[in-house]
Amino acid sequence: MLKLGTIVFTSLLLATVSPASAEDWIADRLRGQVEIFADGDWTPLVRGDSIQDTAKIRTASAGRVEFHRGEETISLGGNTEIILNQVETQWMTRIVQVWGTVTVEAEKRNVQHFSVQTPVMAAIVKGTQFTVTYRNGLTKVDVEEGIVEIRDFATNTSVDLRPGQSAAASQMRPVKVSGPGSEDVIYVIDGQAVAAAAREAAFERRANRQMQDNASANGVEHRASPNVSNPGQSTERRAGASDGRNQAADNAASNGASGAAANRPSGGQGSQSAQSGNGNGRP
Repeated sequence: MLKLGTIVFTSLLLATVSPASAEDWIADRLRGQVEIFADGDWTPLVRGDSIQDTAKIRTASAGRVEFHRGEETISLGGNTEIILNQVETQWMTRIVQVWGTVTVEAEKRNVQHFSVQTPVMAAIVKGTQFTVTYRNGLTKVDVEEGIVEIRDFATNTSVDLRPGQSAAASQMRPVKVSGPGSEDVIYVIDGQAVAAAAREAAFERRANRQMQDNASANGVEHRASPNVSNPGQSTERRAGASDGRNQAADNAASNGASGAAANRPSGGQGSQSAQSGNGNGRP
């Protein structure tokens, strides 16, 4: 979730360290309608324009654009919108993918320096070529080059993705690898290695554990709720009961005193009354 459910992709390629480039992204290839959000409005992007700092860019259905910076490339397909942070930190460039299709060819370094984030996942790489597509709540990653580690934070799952393979996930569906060799991949679920053939059973067990935990938590909450809902109610009831008992005792004492006074003998009539009264209770 993204229940936002999130997946992280980490390239395992290693290469020589090079400092982050201060160059701007340049719109090198452009076709159709491509716009950039500037000064509170969308304006057309022109071939050769440079992107500085943070920029929001979108393409129409027939629009295409390719940005270059040194040896790195960002390509946007049709019906795509991104927010590009050229240099988030000294080592990191981030693309927030609102929707659409983004293809990245990142320079090979031995540090993570490039990320693509969707509402479902984030792809963080050291250097590889991959495509991220996000539509209708479903994110799909296709790897053309390099090895990408996938981390699904919603299900605490990780798996390696190799060239020719794809991974798909949504907020309601755990990550799953497809493509050549996908039947041999190993998923790591909650720290335990799980073969691809046992993936569904492992996720089912995990879901059952979560349901039991939720049910237990709800049960504790329901048992506690009567006292919590109106903490003064029980106190008031106890006070009322105490007052009632005290009043009853007072009444009993008063009645007993009145009865004793009424039943005290006064000559023969008092004795007769007492005897009559005793007769009611004894044989």
